[in-house]
Amino acid sequence: MKKSFVKEGVLRLLAVMFTMMVSLGCFKLTAAAAANERRDTMPLDDQWHDYWGDDSSVSYDYHYVELPSDGFLTYYCKNYNLSGYCDNILVEAAENETTRSSYSYKWLSKNDAGFESTVALSKGKHVIRVSYLGSTYGKYQLKAKFSPANNNEAEPNNYFDSAKELAANTEITGFLSENDDADYYTVTLSAPKKIRLYYSAVSDTNFHINDMNYLEKWKDVYSYGEHYTDQYLPAGTNYIVVKRNRCSTYKIKWTTAPVFAESVTISGSKEVAVGKTIGLAANVLPVDTTDKTVKWTSSNTSVATVADNGVVKGKSVGMTTIYAETVDSSNKRAEYQIVVKPKTVEKVKVKAKGRKTVKASWKKQKNVNEYQIQFCKNKNFKSGVKTRKVNGYDLKSAEVKAPKKGTFYVRVRGNYYANGKTYHGDWSKPVKVKVK
Repeated sequence: MKKSFVKEGVLRLLAVMFTMMVSLGCFKLTAAAAANERRDTMPLDDQWHDYWGDDSSVSYDYHYVELPSDGFLTYYCKNYNLSGYCDNILVEAAENETTRSSYSYKWLSKNDAGFESTVALSKGKHVIRVSYLGSTYGKYQLKAKFSPANNNEAEPNNYFDSAKELAANTEITGFLSENDDADYYTVTLSAPKKIRLYYSAVSDTNFHINDMNYLEKWKDVYSYGEHYTDQYLPAGTNYIVVKRNRCSTYKIKWTTAPVFAESVTISGSKEVAVGKTIGLAANVLPVDTTDKTVKWTSSNTSVATVADNGVVKGKSVGMTTIYAETVDSSNKRAEYQIVVKPKTVEKVKVKAKGRKTVKASWKKQKNVNEYQIQFCKNKNFKSGVKTRKVNGYDLKSAEVKAPKKGTFYVRVRGNYYANGKTYHGDWSKPVKVKVK
């Protein structure tokens, strides 16, 4: 471990010394030295190409690559038979031959098998620069390939004065590379507005919102993955700035921020008969709430169910609570108590028993705790109506006294008593009986 650190330190020191010597004129690029400079255009075909060094003190190979679009240049360098006094070469990806800085660099010695390096670059011409150090000579192999970033940003947009307009609901895929470290966009508003900014990045990226005076109002740094933020922006020109921490593709899009629900209430009937339906309405405020959708649920589905559109169906006599809850993450909920009352009594039969007594029978209903039996001389039950009550659960018949002897029409209904109130079912069809 210590030897590798020492070797790496020595190599870095040699590189620094070499650069300083060139800049100070210790190595003059004379006609003789220029003869040791070789230039070619390297195809991005992912195929190995052979290059021979010589035994002069310094020589350069310049391998030019032309990138058809923004993207990732990957190059591989392999040691074939490097040797010599220093037996090292410096392989760099750079903007051109003369620039002192490089996008990336690697040392390759006779003891190294090779390396791979990937650099994010903008469209255009770049160079892979190979420098021989000392009396290094021999052969190395090089190949390169390219992967597009598939970005759709418009360049140049590298500062506030060249920022490109970002329209609402328009997604931009941008690319930050070794030679493009920031992108600027404008958001122009005719009136103050709360916007929602969606942003994502493959690796660490800084996102900023600045006002018309270039002052920063919000930021999320070292961000990657998918995110959004809701921000209130003034009328006029605002800026979205994306800066590089690591080379990366990113996406941005803004929309009008949603208006969330502040309250929800339920309106509609509070009663429904078994087997019948009623419609409930959810009233969501404010009126400009973006998403007024609610989720309907029933606390007791054996008593009543509720559909997605708020339609409640009675299943059995009893009480249940219906809930309407917003789905826009505001977590607003309303509750509404529903009573399911008895349905129309079916299969009613009435038989005279003598002494003004009749026996009425019907189809039993679950949870009904009271029945009413009415007598009337007229089939329409408009006047002269007499009512008898019988209490008890699970009843299916009862004997009651008629008002007097003679012919009567008889009808029956079930009742449900809850919360200090009696809820009546519908009357059965009248049945004719002669009371003795």
